Amino acid sequence: MNVSDAVAGGDQREILIALRRTVAEAIDNNPAARDLAALVRAQLNIDKELSGLDAGSSDNVPADLKELQERTKRKRGAVIL
Repeated sequence: MNVSDAVAGGDQREILIALRRTVAEAIDNNPAARDLAALVRAQLNIDKELSGLDAGSSDNVPADLKELQERTKRKRGAVIL
């Protein structure tokens, strides 16, 4: 689902998931360091929002979120936030 479809549907969790995918794709495209820092911050904020929505139910956290969190942690080591 893309961001436009998620927004049209109005479900906050689906919007965050679509945003997370969009930001992850941008990170994977090897942006300039300046852009990477902003993307990583956005990714961390999205993850925090999703964690808040999923609080109390770890079964709802998709596998791709865990993978993305690990990738973000690895890339964050090279970025000054």
